[in-house]
Amino acid sequence: MDEIDDSVYIEFFKAHPCLWNPLDPGYLKDDLRRNALQRILIQTKSPVTDNNVSALKKRFSSWITGYTNELKKVNQDPLKAYTPAWDKYNSLDAFLNPLLILQRKIPTRPANSKVTAKRSRPSQGASHSSSDRKTPRKKKKLNPSTAATPETVYARFGQYIATTLDVFNHDDAATAVEEIQAVIAKYVMKG
Repeated sequence: MDEIDDSVYIEFFKAHPCLWNPLDPGYLKDDLRRNALQRILIQTKSPVTDNNVSALKKRFSSWITGYTNELKKVNQDPLKAYTPAWDKYNSLDAFLNPLLILQRKIPTRPANSKVTAKRSRPSQGASHSSSDRKTPRKKKKLNPSTAATPETVYARFGQYIATTLDVFNHDDAATAVEEIQAVIAKYVMKG
């Protein structure tokens, strides 16, 4: 297993989003993740043993940790002069960056800028006032003038979708766009 170049494993890792993408339906299914690891071992002609599956899982996990640490350094450098020297960074960045930004695991501001949000704590006690009960919220009207800014989770999700679509061939991307538009139209019509 060690004699195969890491770039080969990274490509197989990228091809199995259930191993790295929490938005993938198989991400929370241990049996699917294990099957993906076994398929990678088979594709690399490595013996499919419990030890090799565990070693591959550990390797991928360490890459995600290493990538996350490097990306934090890149994003926290106010001069944007930091260049990762880690040889796997660019390969992993191609598909992990949009996902980690979407999940807010990586700060998008320099470390020295502070943003605090104040939230009131719910009252603790046996009695519940009418303000403690959840009331239906009014739906906001769709307003193009309040477009998503880069600071919103939806804008980051849109960037993730765009990056993902760029990887697809033209026909698959066009089909995916139509399906995404149909889902959005469904919720717009609902409101």
